[in-house]
Amino acid sequence: MSTSTDYQQAFATATAHLNGHNTSWMDQLRQAGFDRFLDLGIPSRRNEEWKYTTTRPIQSGTFSLREDGPCDIPATLSDVRPENAIEL
Repeated sequence: MSTSTDYQQAFATATAHLNGHNTSWMDQLRQAGFDRFLDLGIPSRRNEEWKYTTTRPIQSGTFSLREDGPCDIPATLSDVRPENAIEL
């Protein structure tokens, strides 16, 4: 996959099979992360933080979803934050 359309299609297909699908906070969090990925793309050496790292294996790799079964999903995002977590 090399275009954002390919990634969007894969994301749409995968989302329905991911744990926590149809859990509003999880769907929103995943969508926000995916939108950010579409904005930034896969990092390259043109990004200062990645200039000494080759991302060619990531770009040329083939990825798939894990299929090891469902897990319990918390009802809200606050259920997964540690009690003493600091938010910025």
